[in-house]
Amino acid sequence: MPRQSTALSQALLYLEILRLIPERSRISSTELQHALELAGIHVETLTLQRYLKALSESESLGVRCDKSSKPYSYSLEPGKSLSFFAPTAQVCLLVRLVEENLKDQLPKPLLTALEPLFAKARETLSETAKSTKERAWLKKVAVIPNSLRLIPPKVLPRIFNEVTDALYDETWVTLSYRDRRGNVKENFNFNPLAVVQQGERLYLVGHYEASNELRHLALHRILSARKTDVHAMRPTGFSLDEYLESSAFNYTADCATWVHLTFETTSPETVQQLTESPLAHKQTIASVAPGRWTVDVPRIIDSMLLDQWFRTWEKKAQIEAIRKTVLETRSARRF
Repeated sequence: MPRQSTALSQALLYLEILRLIPERSRISSTELQHALELAGIHVETLTLQRYLKALSESESLGVRCDKSSKPYSYSLEPGKSLSFFAPTAQVCLLVRLVEENLKDQLPKPLLTALEPLFAKARETLSETAKSTKERAWLKKVAVIPNSLRLIPPKVLPRIFNEVTDALYDETWVTLSYRDRRGNVKENFNFNPLAVVQQGERLYLVGHYEASNELRHLALHRILSARKTDVHAMRPTGFSLDEYLESSAFNYTADCATWVHLTFETTSPETVQQLTESPLAHKQTIASVAPGRWTVDVPRIIDSMLLDQWFRTWEKKAQIEAIRKTVLETRSARRF
């Protein structure tokens, strides 16, 4: 039972962080986080700090960390920026995999920013490369999606730029929007709080001027966008992680429900797969009889995605006796 790998997405994040770190000046972790948001990449503060720690501890990358004040700031040793980077065949392979497998899932501005790096990788691994091994390198690796890959809807660059500029500067943005039923709402003010990518689509999270209920709007359905100069207050207590858990990004209803999940399987392969890639961090698997195991997940959000996973793998993975016990139900957050 394959599960979607995040390895390429993590590699992309490393590359984008390296691209943003300057040589002749310093950039703080807070500034890096804002810059990543502008590129359509949401990353939590602690996660970014782990990435930066790993990069600064790698001697070959030349990332310097200034710990004299908080937040820490970062710079590159001279000649280490990606614009002067002469990547190895292995690094080029990783970059090409990122380009080929995520190009339809990334915002165009981010792809444009990374194009010089992609071009270097393509040149290194092209048919004109000096080494036969380098030319054959890309043909020896493949990435197979575990779901149907769709072509992403088009987001106009001017709309993306206006929305992300407003998000970065924390100002209201005036939008016109067509919902999925075709209804058009014109010239309303929206407080942008985050940009979220789900699959091939980008969404703007925020709230209307007349309501404090959180919403997310598909960027490709925005007909016009104009950044204003009016400061938009970030709601006290807003947590993007909580919203992502409790919203329709998990294909839940208007409220999110966490359940205690248990099921049984008679497949040793399923046991091995779920041991290697658990459904949740505190998942346990116990043998209850010869050739039969119980999988226990103490807490997981109930959603259409979870049900779809069971429908896809129930027979092949020999899954039986699925039980869900409701632990908590939380309605949409209002501020």
